[in-house]
Amino acid sequence: MLGSDFSKSDVQNINWLLEKLSSSSMPATEHSIRALPSSTTIALARSGTTGEIVGIGALVVASTLGGRHGIIEDVVVSREYEGGNIDQAIIDNLLGDAMARDLPYVVALSNDEAMGRLYISLNFRPDSSGYRIDLKH
Repeated sequence: MLGSDFSKSDVQNINWLLEKLSSSSMPATEHSIRALPSSTTIALARSGTTGEIVGIGALVVASTLGGRHGIIEDVVVSREYEGGNIDQAIIDNLLGDAMARDLPYVVALSNDEAMGRLYISLNFRPDSSGYRIDLKH
């Protein structure tokens, strides 16, 4: 999880990963990261050798007329670490947080075909807004 003890190089690594998702992403700043609401969870994966951030993902808690649910987005792993199940570990971490928050379901937003296959392998099902998993408590 992203705590208050992140460095400028952490912010740079986060921006590099976000750019991999979309070149039109607005860059994160130290201020924008600190300003995230407590209902947003950021999961990080760090290199075991360098300590650099090599993967990220976010869980946003949405409150709507139909109740609360989670939204997973911005799951991305550095190219050098792809294929090492880091993306799955990030998603598992975010799902654990969603269950701890007693959310009834989570929707994962992704247009990436490989991520879609990963979500399906983790028991998400295609949904009109992405991929959905009902959480059993």
